[in-house]
Amino acid sequence: MADELKAFEREDRYIVVKRKTMHSEHEMELCAFLTERNIATVECVVVESDWPEYETVWQMIEARVTGNASAAIAATGLVEEVERLRGVMEQAHDTLDQVLDDMRDDGLSVCRAVKQEIQETFETVAKALAEKPDAD
Repeated sequence: MADELKAFEREDRYIVVKRKTMHSEHEMELCAFLTERNIATVECVVVESDWPEYETVWQMIEARVTGNASAAIAATGLVEEVERLRGVMEQAHDTLDQVLDDMRDDGLSVCRAVKQEIQETFETVAKALAEKPDAD
């Protein structure tokens, strides 16, 4: 059928040379060669085949080419990571609520203690003033 999507096939589209593996004079020669022949370079991201992300990137490209966005999201592992982070945020929110409740309770206790100290100091001063003989 013409409407059927063609199966995804990996293509060997680019020649990539890792600069680290070249001598500087070879790199200069290669750049001069490309420039002299008006061969444009392409800005891109390269994922080497021995990297753990390599197959995931291929899955993402396949999903994009075939129009399967849900596969692209699944390939990146974002769904799981978002769910994990949502749980972490909920736990942090609950912890923060508890800390604020504790601070409010502790704050009230401190205020009550300070108020009690002030009251006792006032009473002590008032008593001392009452007991002090007039210097008339």
